[in-house]
Order: sequence, then structure tokens, then C-alpha cells
Amino acid sequence: MLLPRVMTVVFCVVSASAWAEIGLVTWLQPQVDAGLAVQSATPGVAVSLRAAEGALVSDAAGLAAAGWQPADDGLWETPKRAGGGKLLITVTGLPAGTHQVFLRYFSQARLPGNSWWFALQAGLEGGATARGWLDQNADRIISGTGGHDPTTVYEALVGTVGGEEEPVSQVTLWVQRYEWSELARIGAIRIESDPSMHAGTTDAPTPVNDAIRATLLANGPQADGKPAYGVAVVSGTLKVRPKSFAALQEQELLAQVDLAAARGEYESRQIVLYSPDRDLEGVTLQGSALTGDNGQVIPADELLLAPVGYCPYRLPSNLSVHGYWPEPILTFLKEFSVRRGDVQSVWYRVHVPRETPAGTYRGSVRLSAKNAPACTLPVVLRVWDFALPLMPHLRVVVGCNQVGAFEMSYGLNPSTLYGFDEKWIDELPAWAAAGATAINLAYIWGKDLDQETKLPTAAQLDEWVAQIGRRYQAATTAGLRSACYVYLFDEATAAWDPALRLISRRLRQEFPDLLLLTTAHRAWSPGGVVQDGGGTIADINGWCPLLNHYDPSLAAEARLQGRQVWWYTCNSPEKPFPNLLMTHPAMDARLLLGFMATAYRTDGFLYYATAGGSYGNLPAISEGPYTKWAIVDNAHDHLYQKGPNGPLPSLRLEAIRDGLEDYDYLHLAEACRRDLRTAGAASPPLTSLADAISPYFAPGNGLVGSLTSYSEDPAALETVRRKLGEYVERAQQALTQAR
Repeated sequence: MLLPRVMTVVFCVVSASAWAEIGLVTWLQPQVDAGLAVQSATPGVAVSLRAAEGALVSDAAGLAAAGWQPADDGLWETPKRAGGGKLLITVTGLPAGTHQVFLRYFSQARLPGNSWWFALQAGLEGGATARGWLDQNADRIISGTGGHDPTTVYEALVGTVGGEEEPVSQVTLWVQRYEWSELARIGAIRIESDPSMHAGTTDAPTPVNDAIRATLLANGPQADGKPAYGVAVVSGTLKVRPKSFAALQEQELLAQVDLAAARGEYESRQIVLYSPDRDLEGVTLQGSALTGDNGQVIPADELLLAPVGYCPYRLPSNLSVHGYWPEPILTFLKEFSVRRGDVQSVWYRVHVPRETPAGTYRGSVRLSAKNAPACTLPVVLRVWDFALPLMPHLRVVVGCNQVGAFEMSYGLNPSTLYGFDEKWIDELPAWAAAGATAINLAYIWGKDLDQETKLPTAAQLDEWVAQIGRRYQAATTAGLRSACYVYLFDEATAAWDPALRLISRRLRQEFPDLLLLTTAHRAWSPGGVVQDGGGTIADINGWCPLLNHYDPSLAAEARLQGRQVWWYTCNSPEKPFPNLLMTHPAMDARLLLGFMATAYRTDGFLYYATAGGSYGNLPAISEGPYTKWAIVDNAHDHLYQKGPNGPLPSLRLEAIRDGLEDYDYLHLAEACRRDLRTAGAASPPLTSLADAISPYFAPGNGLVGSLTSYSEDPAALETVRRKLGEYVERAQQALTQAR
């Protein structure tokens, strides 16, 4: 049945007194003295209101029992305690499909001393919190004058639920007091139902879809004289959504896995499966060992071959990103199904052992299904005659993470931004052997200090110096002295600058060579002329601005003075800047950590959380390819998910490591150019290759035009990468001969 394009359902928590018309929505302020009514404005759609423990709320007495209370102005408000007054509002009878859920609420007084606006915490049941708070600066004013007068009504998008993959006919919204708010008042929810709110489907008969479909089927096996299903090999730097061919447009859809990698490198491709007529059942994967022309073998246990899983993203106001996104690599799923019409990605990754001789290696991948013929794809790998370092040259530090070998295998340094665990003293020798390049010895921030003076005591300074000194000595003994840093004042405002100045002065006196790194916000000049209204903070030698505040000229000035300038991202910035967010192209992460980091000479990359928030709150993934791991806030607080046996590889982690390996290729190429000039060993062919790669060491090239203008074409990156590999291999051979 064809659904209406937009249906608006209004649910109101109202009193029985006078109505006010606001646009097309009937609105009423819930006055305490007038009681309470729960109403739906759409025939056939029912609504119920319950307290957190399940009790039905249908009148003023029920609302009071749920923890709400009268305010001085006669309106209901949540209790003055964090997380209080939780209400569950369930709407049933909606047409099965996709629904956007909006919340209308009343204004309130701003919390004294807090520049942010918090009213209600809200989310959608069946997934994680869709929206952590409602912010009057971002929400739409429905009536009133705006600001904080109690007559103003706001409307905020809480989230989007349902879709072609998972249509829903029931929505449950929960609301409760936010921990920092003074008052919080719900008025109504509005639901828009639109069957077009999903990604374009593979069934759509467009010329582009038809061409992609034909190529996929031509690559696949035959059954009864016609294609059984489609297959293609594409770049690992793509995010292929299950219901859309969009990521495959303008991509070469190959019938073999073609790779090039250095010793010690991980290199990946995606194999996409597509069945237009029926589900593929009982799909299994088998990858062979890779055998070189020289008889050497890369064993099959150096391969990762597993289906890509999909996570639902239910927040977005931008409907183009609503629905399921590829993210976890389901290494535990040994057999799976592919839905009719889906584009299912399979991850193929090879790790080249460090002792592997250079040359060409060959193998195969076999895809089998219980209800379709098997398909075998050839694999060709070129191993370059050089090796990458154990850990990347670009220093990467993270917070809210799972310290250990899993993250280190992706180039993320151990320890964490937000403190030092004393048990790590015993881990330092192993971290040194694994090549760690950044170890945080301590985290010092405003909550450690007196909240009135905003300054440390002499005893605190002495304690920090003693702790850091003990850890610094242990790291030095383990061979990690140059990797050590201290992280100060995460995103602090200028109000904390006197403390930052005092603490950094003491630490610089005690530890002259130690990196003091901060993300403190200010109009900054990292050359030491940091304007904060009270002078400079000359002892900070590691500035880390948010990417969209990175100033290349100021960074260059700082480096001339011996300082480091990093950059970081978190849940911002959004496009047009690159980021590691779920819905950003995989090229964002890869360029940010590789070609962009090289072009802008950043000294390191900091990321807020690899395993925070959702990672700890959601149950492990045990199903697939479609998972229940609901994405919130573009998954900025975690870069991977957990499976039955621990953390799962993810597309974003793979893109990060690929970017760091790109950085190492560029680092090696630059060193070769310098050494060849010194040795006078550059031949005309090598000079020609050097000229071809030289643009990629500064902005304005074909991959990185600027921080907001860059390529999203994996094929263009692969072409440059092959040139870099060829140059490094030939240059190192020439240098060996020159010696």
C-alpha cells in the first residue's frame, strides 16, 4: 500500500483548559490546577504515558506519582535531581515505515553560571539515547519571544526510527530531567511519517543502477543458464550501505583481489555480494594461503575474511544518513545470509609478515552458499621490498579506550588521555618493544583544583611532580623517554589559564624535555604568545587545536620555536572538514591520518574516545550482518564495537590504520629524497618518480587541496600510493648500491 508522503501525529500532555493554535498543531500548557489530559490528534493512532517503573499516567495524580511536581508558576516540572521524572510515551497505530520524532517543550531559566542550555534529556526506546539534551540555541522556536521566558515553546528533533530495512509502527519516546537543568517541561511530541525516508534502493530502475547491477552479475557465477548472484571487488576505503549502489558509482568493479603492500603492512579490499532475486543462505568464506613466484608462502592465518556488519543510525535530522551503516567486521560470524536486493560487503585483509621476501604472491577466495553455486576469485599481491615501522611515525593518542594489543595493532598508542594506571608501569617494557611512540604520564584538569580559586595548592603541585617523576623514570628505563607526555586541561576555557600557566611552569622546571600537551580553547598563537587577557603561557610546548581551528602559519611559527602542534577531532567538526564519524566517507579518516597530516605537517593526532559511551553501554554484537548496535551522535564516542569474544575490527579502524600507513609511505619517500640528494645517487628515472610524488608533501595537490577540499576517490589515492611504493623500493635499492 502506498503510504501518504507525510502524516503528522500530535500527542499532547495537556490540561483541560484553553487551547492555543500553533501552526497546524494544537497546543496547551499543562497547568497544575487544571489537571492533565493525554490525547492523540490522529484517528487510529493511540498514545499512552507511563512512569519509568511501568505505572500508567493518565491524570495529574499519576504525573505526581511519576516524580513530577508543581512549579511556582503553576506548570509541571521534573524533580530537582539528576535523571528524575522519567516518562515513557508510547505511540501505536502508525503506518509501518520511517518516522521522525519531534519533542515540544517549554522554556526555563538558565542555570546560573552555565553558558549552555539544558532542559530535558530525551531518547527513543529500542536503541541508545538519540539526543543527550535539548538545546534552545539549536532548536526551533514554535511560539513566544525566544530566550528564557516561560511562554516560549521550542521544538527539537529527537530522532528517526524505522526504514526500509526495519519498518516500525510504534514509537516510544522517553524524557527525563537533565542533570544540569533547573526546570524541564514537556508539552507534546509530533511524529512525521514519510515512506521516502531511507537510502535509495538497489531495485530502483535507473541507468546507473542498471549498469552496476549488470557488472556485478557478469562477475558472478551462473545457475541454469543465468546469473545466480553478483560479485565485485572494490576498495576498502568505501562505505557500502546495504540498500544502495551509491558507493559503487564511478568505481571499478573488479573480478579479482589486487593488492600491493610493504612488509609489516595490512592491506584490504571489499568483496560485495548482490542477489537480485532471492536471499543467499548459508554463505561461507574461505581464503587460501598466498604463494610467491619464489615459492615463499604467506599462510592463510595472516588473512582476515569476514562479513561486514550494519548498525542502525536513528538520530539524524539529515535523512540521507538515516538507516543502516557498515561498521563492524563480524569475525565471529562463520556463516551468514544475504537478503534479496542487498549489497553485502565481505572484508578481505592480508597482513604481510616482516620476513616476507619481495615479489608477487597469488591465492584465491572462495564464496559458497547453500542455495547457489560457489564463486572463486583470484588474489594477486605485490610485496614491496621495504618494511613499515612497528608503530606509525605519526603519533596518535586517544582517550576512553581499551588499552592493549588490539588498539596498538591499529597504530593507536597505549595508555589514555585521561590518566595513568600504576599497573602500566609493568607494561612499559612490552610497549617499548611494540614500538609505542606516546605514553601519557598524567592528566591534570580543572576538577582537580579548588573550584573557587581555580588554582592548585602547593601540596598538589608537589604530589603531581612526584607521580610524574616516578613514571618518567620508569619510562626512561624502558626506553620510552621521548614518547612521554602529560595531558593538561581538556578543552578548558580561558578561566583556567592562570592554573595552566602555574602548573606548566612548575612541570617545565622539573622536567625540561617533557611534552606538555593541551587542547585548551582560546584565541591561540602556539608560538608562545597565547593571548588570554593576562599574558602568555610560554611553558606549553604541545598545542592541539580542533581541526577547524588549525592555522598552518601559526603552527609553522610554533615549530620554529621548538614546539609541537597537533590537531584533534571529536563529535566535531562536521563537513566540509574530515572526521572519523560514522557517516563520513572512509576517505576522511584515511586522508586525515595520512596525506593531510603530511601536507600540513601536524605533529600528532588526538581523538577523544575509541571505546567510550556506547561501547560500555550496549550489549555485545552476537548477530549479523544486521546488528542491534544503535548508533548515537554519529558514533563519535567509539571507533569499534564489541563482539562475543572482545572488540571487533571496524571499517573506521581499518581506514585509520591505512591512513597511518600512507603517512609512513610518505615519510619513507621524503627520507629517500633527502638521502638520494646527499648521496648523489638519484638517477633520471628516480628523479622523474620523485617529481610525480612531490606535490603530495604540501596542500594544493590532487588528494588534499585544503582542510575543507579533498578527494573522496579511493582509486586516485591508490594510484598515488603505488607510485610511492615504487619510488621507495627503487630509491632504497639505489641507496644500498651507492653505499
